[in-house]
Amino acid sequence: MPIEAVKMPVILDCDTGSDDAFAIAMAIASDQLEVLGVSAVAGNLTLDRVVKNTRRTLSFTDPAVPFAAGAAGPLQRDLIETGRPIHMLFAGAKEERVPVDPRPAEDFLYDLIQKSEQPVTLIPLGPLTNIAKLLQKYPQCKENILRMVLMGGAAAGGNTTEFAEFNIYVDPEAADIVFRSGVPIVMCGIEVCRDGRVSVEDAERLEALQNEAAGYFAREMMQDFKNGESIIFDAVTVAWILRPEIITAQPAQVHIELRDQLRLGQTVCDFASDRPNALVAMHMQKEGFVQLILDLFAKYGG
Repeated sequence: MPIEAVKMPVILDCDTGSDDAFAIAMAIASDQLEVLGVSAVAGNLTLDRVVKNTRRTLSFTDPAVPFAAGAAGPLQRDLIETGRPIHMLFAGAKEERVPVDPRPAEDFLYDLIQKSEQPVTLIPLGPLTNIAKLLQKYPQCKENILRMVLMGGAAAGGNTTEFAEFNIYVDPEAADIVFRSGVPIVMCGIEVCRDGRVSVEDAERLEALQNEAAGYFAREMMQDFKNGESIIFDAVTVAWILRPEIITAQPAQVHIELRDQLRLGQTVCDFASDRPNALVAMHMQKEGFVQLILDLFAKYGG
């Protein structure tokens, strides 16, 4: 009788828009990952809207996945929303099927981490507020965290300011806590995520799978095309975990700029440092990424 492979335990922390939803769905579909839970943080949208989008996503991917709401704003600043996506996701999904754990996200996350028999991989996909609160309140949890594979930052340039990427810029103090934590970090920033562009043809290939989840997500991709190009930023983290061979990365010492207001939230990457604190993903094979999406969503038809 074959020995069943041990799944990698993961927890996703999201400010759920369509790209977070892709990451959630892909992680749940994977035979290699065990999704211990999902937590929500304000970021792209206010927390109430993030909670709705996350519950709707879980309602047709796996409503049994534990879920908790987290921070409604950054540690020290007012929330800055992108306003995109402006639409709520997956209208018609039965979000009431997904209960919300009453505990704050940091308590919820700590409990999941401590109870896991295997070290946990955290997948932060929004501002790092919940993760910073976890590390501040429960520093001992680091002993059972294998690594963080996060979406955020940039090796050069930004998408919110000239220098800063959105997730880091929204709560730079939280990002500073996380990058100085000593936990191994894989940073999937703007450079590698730009290789996560998808086309109308890719959306049509997804819809052709003809299952409920694939249909929902194909329609979301089409909606994004109406708002401009569609880049599935957050799903790159799951691609790195499942198909690292399609992504190139370099070690770097990553510093979060807090003092210079012009460069606030910049992830300053020193690739020559002999004391790296992160592995910075730089490029990804686009076709391998799309094929991974199709392979995982095909599992929802089984």
